[in-house]
Amino acid sequence: MASDLSAELRNRVAERVGAWRVIVERVAGTENSVLAFGRREGRPVVLKVIKSRGEEWRSGEILELYEGGGVALVYEQVEGAMLVERVNPGHLLGTKALHGAVDEVTVVLAETIRKMAPGAPLEGVPTARDWGKGFESYAASGDAQIPRHLLTEAGRVYREMCDSERGVRLLHGDLHHDNVLHDTERGWLAVDPKG
Repeated sequence: MASDLSAELRNRVAERVGAWRVIVERVAGTENSVLAFGRREGRPVVLKVIKSRGEEWRSGEILELYEGGGVALVYEQVEGAMLVERVNPGHLLGTKALHGAVDEVTVVLAETIRKMAPGAPLEGVPTARDWGKGFESYAASGDAQIPRHLLTEAGRVYREMCDSERGVRLLHGDLHHDNVLHDTERGWLAVDPKG
């Protein structure tokens, strides 16, 4: 794994390992990040270092705003990296969905969302209304995979939903079955937010 990483990324991982005193047990990679599973002061942790600026660059800052409510606890974070509690055993909610427990999975997702109650939105994180600009961008792109009448109607409904908001709330931004893991002590927890 380490040989697949650029020198700059290896240096960033090594810097965080040293600064946050992580004893690394194993390293894995995803499309967007390097994950170092290990321990700090005897506590199981995961060090996540984002490969490049993008949607996940401030994920540690976003996750920290939830203060552990329905999410993995953040021990340390800087832009592009975070040290979080290791969810044990870390079974994915998606596994339950694959085994036909759709109603149970829906309840777990709803309960996880209910627990996620951060304070004010983070400066610079896009709002749902900002995401709605994608309808206009798609229309201007000339791509015709989505019929124009469906795109227009979807945009109208989306704007109507945004107008009905009673308060702006920070969303996870990537909450799906494989970003909710089970911990024997804390229950189901969300990980990997985009904000």
